[in-house]
Amino acid sequence: MWLRILGIHGPKVLLVAVTVCVLYFGYGALGLIGLRYGPKLGFPTILDRLHLDQERIIVPGVVGGVVGVYAILVDRAFHRIKDIPAIPHPGFVSAMLTAVSSGIGDEVLFRLFLLTMVMWVISRHVLDGEVSDKLFWSVATGVAIVFAVFQVPPITHALRYASSWDLPSLLFGEIMVINVGLGLVASYYYRKFGILAAITMHFASNVVWHVLWGRVAQ
Repeated sequence: MWLRILGIHGPKVLLVAVTVCVLYFGYGALGLIGLRYGPKLGFPTILDRLHLDQERIIVPGVVGGVVGVYAILVDRAFHRIKDIPAIPHPGFVSAMLTAVSSGIGDEVLFRLFLLTMVMWVISRHVLDGEVSDKLFWSVATGVAIVFAVFQVPPITHALRYASSWDLPSLLFGEIMVINVGLGLVASYYYRKFGILAAITMHFASNVVWHVLWGRVAQ
């Protein structure tokens, strides 16, 4: 979606595949930075032996499914208030590729890199090395809001609005409520069980929201 926003056109599946490659290689460097500084803040490493596979994969996967249902309920609730344009869902193949690419890419960018580095900078240069729950949730909330705002341009483009300012306010609110909620849950799992748990949760939510619900909504 971002490629088309930037004026790069082509078959949808090809564009999604290119996006996946960009995410892997482009975000890879940012991920390495996050993996280096995360343990300094007490975040688990990517394969922390203290946590079982069920804590990193199975439970986050189930919770991700619940978050996907949460997105559906929010969507239906906003549409009961007023008839607004529906958040678009890609076709099945593109939806699966998007579930993987955003599940990995968004968590690497917003949780592993941005959340980690903002916390590290504030802890090191403002709080004399202190790392608290208050600091974590303050930064996690800010990052979740930034993450949600980043979802607006692709939806604006897909719905063919001239700019994000033209989106109905209720639709903007729906985007924010869904994605801030997802971002906060992802932050919790990143801190509790590591980035793999956050990725699994995000992927599972995408499968329910975009792949399964996308087929029903269409």
